Amino acid sequence: MAAESPPLRFLPVGRAKIAFAGFPETRIKRLVRAARGIPIKTGPLERQILPASVFPLTAQAGGVFVGGVRADDGAPVGHAQIRRHDIHQVVLPPESGTASPTAPMLSEAIFGGVLFSGYGHVLLETLNRLWYASERPDLDILFAGLPGHEDSPSWSLLATLADLLGIAPNRLKLVVEPVRVARLHVPEPGLELGLRTSTQYIDFFRSALRARFADTPARQPVAYVSRSRLQGAVRRAFGETALDDAFAASGAVVYWPEALSLDEQVRAFNAHSTYVGFIGSHLHNLMLRFAEGAVDCVYFCSEAPNLNFLQIDMLFEGKRVYCACARYEPMFEFGNRAPFRIAMNQAMQALQSIGVHLPPPPPDTMDDAAFVEEWAYLLFYYKVFRPLDLTSETHGQDKAEQDFRAAVMGLVQRLARQGTDLAPLRSALLKAYDRAAAVYHRTDQEVVRKVRDMLEATTP
Repeated sequence: MAAESPPLRFLPVGRAKIAFAGFPETRIKRLVRAARGIPIKTGPLERQILPASVFPLTAQAGGVFVGGVRADDGAPVGHAQIRRHDIHQVVLPPESGTASPTAPMLSEAIFGGVLFSGYGHVLLETLNRLWYASERPDLDILFAGLPGHEDSPSWSLLATLADLLGIAPNRLKLVVEPVRVARLHVPEPGLELGLRTSTQYIDFFRSALRARFADTPARQPVAYVSRSRLQGAVRRAFGETALDDAFAASGAVVYWPEALSLDEQVRAFNAHSTYVGFIGSHLHNLMLRFAEGAVDCVYFCSEAPNLNFLQIDMLFEGKRVYCACARYEPMFEFGNRAPFRIAMNQAMQALQSIGVHLPPPPPDTMDDAAFVEEWAYLLFYYKVFRPLDLTSETHGQDKAEQDFRAAVMGLVQRLARQGTDLAPLRSALLKAYDRAAAVYHRTDQEVVRKVRDMLEATTP
């Protein structure tokens, strides 16, 4: 009989008690120290009013953008800075002062921030100045964005979320060319990832949602939030459908958020007292919770969960368990896009720590080649082909092709260093490469053909 794991140690972090299952002690200390270092501001949020220009975004290599707000005197505007974990995600254009004199001029408006892509970043970052909208309901709200994103899913998502918060979507304006504003209201952000959170902002969020969804009925205590039906180039937990079935058989409610409207998602995250799922932006929906009382969560993850989740955890009473049950063998974790298999024993033990007991799901029967093909496809998709165009635009074609070759050969070298036998995986790697090349319409590009030949030659 296998020895029982020692009971988890729950550590106070903000209003929550957080435990880490399967983590090295050094990683636990680092995560807890980082989370406790994020202050929660209790005083009133501020705003600046000044003549300024708002510039659209231009994407740069490394996930950074150029754009944002600059005062007419050429100075940066403190509350308009877009930061994440002390890194400026948006840097100002090199020119000082205002936009061109021929740019449109507005008499007065609110700066809402930046239109990010991706559900979690819109929810946690793009909304973070909307607490000010009710103070000047007569003013439009300007968001710096990328040209062409007027019809993007992120813009539509922002409009829907604003409506949930009681803000008329027709007030939102996407800035895709420079605009001057005689009196630009720049609210202090209510939440900055890795930096701080404001109680005033959280109170605004909760009161706005409570006003609309107060009639949400309580349901069975446990909800499982599944990623198993996501389509496209997304991180997958192989074997998750077995967990879907096990939770459903136990009487828990199973949700697939992508199949729900935002109204339904708000209700779902206020109807239960325990939530379980693989870490991802769908679990940022805890931010939509206004229900009183403690809430427990189990996050299935790797040993490197994003600090963003702990920052949200701190705002709610209850237990959180981060369970490092993601397994990447025979490959490795390359970031938050990497798919993985599930260490079911660890997952079951984490659930038991908060009183959730499931019958053990069946063992994983996926062979290595099938797993490797999906793993390698996402690595090639996000880490090799995706940067090719952007690096070409910002640093030239030669640099882009050099980085492309280095990324593929770096993969092979890393697998060799960790002792992975590449021979049985050769076909899976080449299939994944070809799939990613086809998605990006690169199959006939010379550098892509040559690198494929190199990949084939180095995986005997």
